[in-house]
Amino acid sequence: MKKIITLSTITTMILVASFAFAGTKSLKHKKNFLSAPSVDLFHHSTNLMAKDKGGDAFAQGKLVISAGYGWPNLGKAVVTALIGEGATNIKATGLGPLHFRAEYGLSDGVGMGVSVNYISFGVKYTDYDVATGTKPYDYAISRSSLSILARINFHFGTTEQLDPYFGIGAGYKQVTWKFTSTDPNYVEESIPGFSPFGFETTIGLRYYFTDGFGIYTEMGIAKSIVQGGLVVAF
Repeated sequence: MKKIITLSTITTMILVASFAFAGTKSLKHKKNFLSAPSVDLFHHSTNLMAKDKGGDAFAQGKLVISAGYGWPNLGKAVVTALIGEGATNIKATGLGPLHFRAEYGLSDGVGMGVSVNYISFGVKYTDYDVATGTKPYDYAISRSSLSILARINFHFGTTEQLDPYFGIGAGYKQVTWKFTSTDPNYVEESIPGFSPFGFETTIGLRYYFTDGFGIYTEMGIAKSIVQGGLVVAF
């Protein structure tokens, strides 16, 4: 009887050990099966979050606003040069070119936005009556131009602080010439520009001191040859 109990006990222990080993192996297999994809999914999600967060000077979803001043104001020099030799008290005036832009990142390499530019120049001088040539009067010639353009920028070689880009814009332009005088025989006029179409193309570079603040410079055709100013990114 003692031998029978002993054999039964041994048999039971072997069966229990076998099931325990099999269960442990199965759980280990399930753990590996679940943990591997979970780790990969975790790393994949982390990479996506890092990519969305960016860190480059320009990226998809970024909003960039800039304000700058351009050089030269060529019209001021040209209009002054056209004044006759008999004129005195010649005084050239001018404002700008002023440049304001807003750009939104459609992708890491392409941005779309609006470009607003303004420039004015003129000259004031004293000359003799156009009819009699005997009495001096004051005269003024001025020109102002405002353009509102849709603009697209192509970014290349972007780093964490540097953002080089090439931009092109087209849209509406308003130009007005004014001729005034204190001479009663002079016909004062206000003449619009020849075409309402505006265009610009520049190559530029932004440099960020922090993640959201920096400076920019551009060169090209945009009411000025060279321009520069401040830039803020969100």
